[in-house]
Amino acid sequence: MAETDDENERLRAAALQNVQSIRAARQRAEEELLGTQRELRAAQERLQLVLDNLPLAVAWIGADSRYRFANPVFAQWVRHSLDEIVGRKVDEVLESKVVAMIGPHIDRVLAGEVVEYERTAQLPGLGERWIRIVFTPTYASADAGKRVDGWLAVGADVHESRMTSQRLREADRRKDEFLATLAHELRNPLAPIRSAVEIMRIAEYDPEVWGNARDIIERQVRQMVRLVDDLIDVSRITTGKLVLRRALADATAIARSALEGVAPAVKDREHHLVTRLPEGALYIDADATRLTQVFLNLLNNAVKFTDPGGRIEFEVGAEGADLVARVRDTGIGLSSEQLDSIFGMFTQGDITLERSSSGLGVGLALARRLVELHGGQVVARSAGLGQGSEFEVRLPRIVRPAARLDAPAPRAAKMSPRRILLVDDNRDFVQSLAGLLRGMGHELRVAHDGASGLEAALAFRPEVAFVDLGMPTLNGFDVARRLREQPGTEGCTLVALTGYSQPLDRERARDAGFDEYLVKPVEIERVRIILSGL
Repeated sequence: MAETDDENERLRAAALQNVQSIRAARQRAEEELLGTQRELRAAQERLQLVLDNLPLAVAWIGADSRYRFANPVFAQWVRHSLDEIVGRKVDEVLESKVVAMIGPHIDRVLAGEVVEYERTAQLPGLGERWIRIVFTPTYASADAGKRVDGWLAVGADVHESRMTSQRLREADRRKDEFLATLAHELRNPLAPIRSAVEIMRIAEYDPEVWGNARDIIERQVRQMVRLVDDLIDVSRITTGKLVLRRALADATAIARSALEGVAPAVKDREHHLVTRLPEGALYIDADATRLTQVFLNLLNNAVKFTDPGGRIEFEVGAEGADLVARVRDTGIGLSSEQLDSIFGMFTQGDITLERSSSGLGVGLALARRLVELHGGQVVARSAGLGQGSEFEVRLPRIVRPAARLDAPAPRAAKMSPRRILLVDDNRDFVQSLAGLLRGMGHELRVAHDGASGLEAALAFRPEVAFVDLGMPTLNGFDVARRLREQPGTEGCTLVALTGYSQPLDRERARDAGFDEYLVKPVEIERVRIILSGL
């Protein structure tokens, strides 16, 4: 009997120990479950934080087309609160036309396909925008492919990048058109120049024939210089380096100067030019050279886009506190779309083959910017294509000038013969300029590179040295510095020759020791003034 009691006691102790073990195991399991639940909640909170702060619209839709989840960006897109979205069906949240548009995509994603598309959409919270959407199927279990239970929709607003891409493509297209037009515009004057040179080469000297050929070359070179000058000015404006040299100026005199500049083109196309200018002076605060350029660009534009024999009117006058200049023509006119864009850079009024001289499309853009820098405005008007055009410039005028106009620059005095050194690696340029200088009675030495120029300078001891800046091996800046350093040439007048005209280039030339700066093609009158000023 005692043995039985002992056995029962052992069984009760073992049972109690098992119960305690089970309780401990259950407690550990409950703690692990609570830990797992906490981790799950923390993970869900982190996921929610990420989804709430994503710059993307995110929604999870079940196979029954009801929203299970949506983030704030999606709510903003559809202009609903999250409470108004979750639990409702797609056709209760989105507009009917949007539902009809995405219907085929929903069918594909429910069939297990990832769907991507990009299109414009009218969204209540954004307006019409380019958006990119990705539908990704979700599955009822980890065994993907068993059953699609819905899809994840992720949307991105790609409107700005799409617009930027379109602008870049448009800019690239306009660049290609511009380069093609530039090549065309450069070939146009080169053809008659080459023909004129050929005439002078094969024809015996005849004053009339050679004079006509010379006039052709002069006109076409002037056209090329104007083309290059416009491009340089555009570069200065776009980089903010264009500086006006404003002073008291007479708008009437400026207008007459522009008329002189356009006269050969008017005569060539047999236009009838009507001018109405004040008898006296109209005073303005302006850079006379730049304002002449404005009037000349507008006049050239009228000449170019008016068929031969057309009528062009140019009037300048005072209206209240404004100076007003108008250029009217009977040319091809402008459509309403062109009126909105005609002052854009590289915009051309007509680029058809029938009108081969369409220009680079910088003249009007340059004119407008120059007028704006003077505190004025320029507008275009036209009754339509084939109805002619009118361009109007308004600038503030000075009613009672407090200062007098500067006196005209004196003519170059008669020159004494000078010892001149010419250093340039362009042999044709050297030959032509040397011929002109010798024709003026000057004594010349010529060199075609920097090292030879220095040797010639030591032996010749020139009074004036014209030095090209862009020579190989030893450039013009180095030549100038050495001429300033070596005895016998330190006092020589140094004149830089270059195709570059930016302020930085001029500053470098001054630092190297140059006294004057000439931009190619060199104006011979400027050379005369420099030499006579010695």
